[in-house]
Amino acid sequence: MTTGTINRNADSIGPEDLLRPEIKLLQNTGGETAKAAGAKPGQFHNTMSGEIYTDGFEFVVLDFAIGRVYWGRDVMGDEPPMCSSINANSYQGANGEDCRACPHLLDNAAMVDAKARREKCTKQYSVFGLLLPNMEPFIFRAPGTSSQSIMALMSRFRFNRACRNSAGGIDYHRFKVAASASEQKTAAGSAWVIRFGDITPFGDQNIEQDLFLMSAQMLGQTVAALPAAPQVPEQKRLEAPAPVQQSTPPPDAPKINVIPSAPTPATNPLPSAPGPAKRKSSISMEDI
Repeated sequence: MTTGTINRNADSIGPEDLLRPEIKLLQNTGGETAKAAGAKPGQFHNTMSGEIYTDGFEFVVLDFAIGRVYWGRDVMGDEPPMCSSINANSYQGANGEDCRACPHLLDNAAMVDAKARREKCTKQYSVFGLLLPNMEPFIFRAPGTSSQSIMALMSRFRFNRACRNSAGGIDYHRFKVAASASEQKTAAGSAWVIRFGDITPFGDQNIEQDLFLMSAQMLGQTVAALPAAPQVPEQKRLEAPAPVQQSTPPPDAPKINVIPSAPTPATNPLPSAPGPAKRKSSISMEDI
């Protein structure tokens, strides 16, 4: 088998030259292409692959963005907005206009009703992410009804100490998030709003490293791989000491300062007393 590396001009293409798939939350109006394929309001549509996510999807956050968008109409269809800006803080429109001189500019959209917001240029919150499990990049641009959901997700990451690294940044690549939709009643009718579930850690260093490198690549950054976890030396099991072999006990040491017992005197039996002399029973002639 032939192996090796072939250098191509395509290797130098950055993320700014790639077309990110967009995931759209279908509403009651618009989304005719997806609806023709069988999608329904409240479901998510992948504009590049054509996939329909009926029950939501899981993803890893790459980044958040705050731009501006001016639709200039009440009914939202498939047509693009009349004006937009990719960076709300730059106050510069897509065609180079100064947003601060625009009569449609509205920074505090929460202070006006839904009808007035649709007639103004308001902030639009977007999330860049990697779809799981294939790590396919995507962008989700929140409509007005879903802006609060993305703001809440940003706040949850920012205020969660478990998401921070030692440098004070946020390790988005270590967590996955589930997205779903719910219907919300408004004065203008019903609308579908994106909802985000729990922030769940992967707990697998191999997955986290792959996501770390993929995130850096999609954001146009060159970084080194995550350092491997230090190997903890295996501790040897302590064996119980072998029992000590009992040897023959040494003889008792001589006792010191012990008074010896007095010798027992020998027993000499006393001679028995002589008994009385025996009298002769008869007298002989010599005794007369």
